[in-house]
Amino acid sequence: MCGRFELNVTPAALEAEFGSLVPEAPWEALAPISRYNIAPSQPCLVLRYGKREGRNVAEMLLWGFRPQWANRSWINARDDKLFETAAFRESARRRRCLIPATGWYEWQAVPGERRKRPYYIRYDRPFAFAGVWTARRLGENDDWELTFAIVTTAARGAVAAVHDRMPLVLAPASYAAWLDPATEHPETLLRPVEAQPDELYPVSTYVNDPQNEGPECIARAASE
Repeated sequence: MCGRFELNVTPAALEAEFGSLVPEAPWEALAPISRYNIAPSQPCLVLRYGKREGRNVAEMLLWGFRPQWANRSWINARDDKLFETAAFRESARRRRCLIPATGWYEWQAVPGERRKRPYYIRYDRPFAFAGVWTARRLGENDDWELTFAIVTTAARGAVAAVHDRMPLVLAPASYAAWLDPATEHPETLLRPVEAQPDELYPVSTYVNDPQNEGPECIARAASE
């Protein structure tokens, strides 16, 4: 699964990786896009398909997919059920997104210990999780809340030793097609990037509290 991640980039670095973007507001006016401990229910940067001068849109969406009819939210969506589950199938066909990241966290169950051990996982350059988004109307006004979920897949390689699930990191060649609602058979794009993470190491339980922020979240645990 994915319950916490990191995005630590400049707008220039984002555009170098994902192409020219149109932010929903000037970059400096958005909520902080670079954070070490992004958690569910918080706003974070998401890329959606856009037609403005051929550029995609960068905006802040709430992490926690909640359709109009639902009385709950989902932070993750399984890749093997994405196009079948009632909550996600419409968005999987027409409302897909990219969630930029520079790292994420997984928690490993440790025999004999009550608390799980957090690990930090990263690639050497920014990447993107596959995601789906939805919108729901708030009250009687024309106010809309946009929310998203991160697509997860079976863990592979070294990550599988920590947790059985992981976010689906898309191959860069799939970015444009995943965003485009006109793409036919988008289910064929749900292939994780082949490369293994460049780093995976234990961090302290400081990251467990979603209120904690800063480089301490990704500092290697003292016991390592």
